[in-house]
Amino acid sequence: MKPLVSICIPNYNYERFIGETIESVLKQTYNNYEVIICDNCSTDRSLEIINSYSDSRIKVYRNSENINLYENINKAISYSCGELIAILHSDDLYAPDFLEKIVQAYTHNPEQRVFVTGVYNYHDETKLALPHHPFKTGGIKPKLEVLIRLQQKNNIGNGVNVILHQECIAKAGMYSSNFRYASDYDL
Repeated sequence: MKPLVSICIPNYNYERFIGETIESVLKQTYNNYEVIICDNCSTDRSLEIINSYSDSRIKVYRNSENINLYENINKAISYSCGELIAILHSDDLYAPDFLEKIVQAYTHNPEQRVFVTGVYNYHDETKLALPHHPFKTGGIKPKLEVLIRLQQKNNIGNGVNVILHQECIAKAGMYSSNFRYASDYDL
C-alpha cells in the first residue's frame, strides 16, 4: 500500500537525539506513512543508531558528501511517495497522535493543501516545554490572514509543525539553497 504521509528526516551528527526522533514516529497512532532519513555524512554514531531500526517503513539514504541542510531536505522529499509531506528535524519529536490529527484534518478538508499545528518548544536547560500556537483559534484560515501573519511575525513554526500536500512542492518548487536558515519561510 502506498503511504499517505512521507516523513522526511534530514540528519547530520544528531546521535544525541535521532533515536528519540525515530521513536516518536514509530509510536504514532496512525500508521500509513513512510520515513525517509537522509544522513548528511555524519561523523558521529547517528547512522549506527538509525540502522538499528528494522521497520520496513524506514528508508535510509546516506549522502556521498556533506551538503546544505535544505538540499538534504530536498533530497529526502525527492525520495518520498506520500501525498502529504512532513519535515521532521532529527532533534524534534512528534506527539503520538500528530499524524492521526493531520490525516483527520486532511480527510475532512481534502481541498486544503497546507496544515499547520501548534508546537511546543522544549528548553533543554530549564526542562520546560513552552507552547507556541501560530493562530489563536483552530480551523481553516483565509489565505490573507495567513499571509499577514507571516509578514508581521514570521512565526508559523519551525517547519516541524507544517505538513504540505505534494502538489505544493510541485507548484512552488523545493526549498531554496539561497538561504542558510530561512528556506522554510521562503517556501
